[in-house]
Amino acid sequence: CINPYGWERNQRTNAQRRDINRQFRNRTTTPEAELIRRLLRKRSFLLSVEFHEDVDASGYYLYELRREPPFIGERIIRAVGKVIPINPDRVIDGRQATGRGLIRRDANALKHRRRWPMAYSLFLNGVGHVLGSETPVTVPLAQRARAHTVALTTALEELLGGKRY
Repeated sequence: CINPYGWERNQRTNAQRRDINRQFRNRTTTPEAELIRRLLRKRSFLLSVEFHEDVDASGYYLYELRREPPFIGERIIRAVGKVIPINPDRVIDGRQATGRGLIRRDANALKHRRRWPMAYSLFLNGVGHVLGSETPVTVPLAQRARAHTVALTTALEELLGGKRY
């Protein structure tokens, strides 16, 4: 949890009222984002999975960032759909849905954003596959946690070539 202050208060911002997840492009940043940057510096990863809670979502959805196939978003959505309702909206979180409950972003468009979330920063700095798992806060916490666990397990099984993790 990179924002325990916000999590305890059900808000996006930290104690200084800054959205940590929009502080990954600039040199002046939050202490939390700087800590994450230092921990990840000079390391590379095949996969990054972030777990988020969304106060406005009408169901589960997934962000997927990857330059080329294989994509695994559809498989994750199918698996998570057995645990929690999937967001049916065509526009999710202000973005055009690629498929039911799935937002697959164009990596080239990310560089021009003024403020980067951690996912964009990781992707543009060498992580080959970035996933953002988003559950609606209207669903009980245990069910949200199960949905995130299913998303992670499915992603790892894909990464390991179908082997159970």
